[in-house]
Amino acid sequence: MALLQLSALVYGVYVVYEARPVYVVFNVDRFDVVAANEIDPEERKKVTRPEYQSLPLTGPRIVAAVMPADPKERERILFAAVGAGYDLPNFPQHYVPYAEQTGQVIARSRPLADLAQKRAEAEPQLAALKAGRAKDLGFLPVRARKQDLTAIIDRKTGEVLKVLPIDPWV
Repeated sequence: MALLQLSALVYGVYVVYEARPVYVVFNVDRFDVVAANEIDPEERKKVTRPEYQSLPLTGPRIVAAVMPADPKERERILFAAVGAGYDLPNFPQHYVPYAEQTGQVIARSRPLADLAQKRAEAEPQLAALKAGRAKDLGFLPVRARKQDLTAIIDRKTGEVLKVLPIDPWV
């Protein structure tokens, strides 16, 4: 009986380990949460930047993904998205440091006022953040496995200030 329980525990730990979020990837106009088991080991072998060759163990790392210049690679990613459901965030060889894409993050973020207007129920959560800086704040959707979230963005620096459990699709 103890061996069965130990086996179940080991299996449970393994499943949690494989399903852990490893990256939050800025992807064109949103963030995608990517779990360890959503990155193909064959794709990881193609990574050239040392900081993305291994998966983080201490929590998700914020990065950005940039569409490759090579037309064949672009096509491969497009067909993977259509056929297998894997999109650019599932290809770590196209990750770049988040700081390199903050200009795009700022440009793609929407004014926080849009979210507050469409999601009146979220106003209490947003009010504390706005406190005199409403014009400096924006938001972007965060696509996650079970629930989509909202990332609050500093529109001057591109920094992710907070992630809230608010439906971002307004």
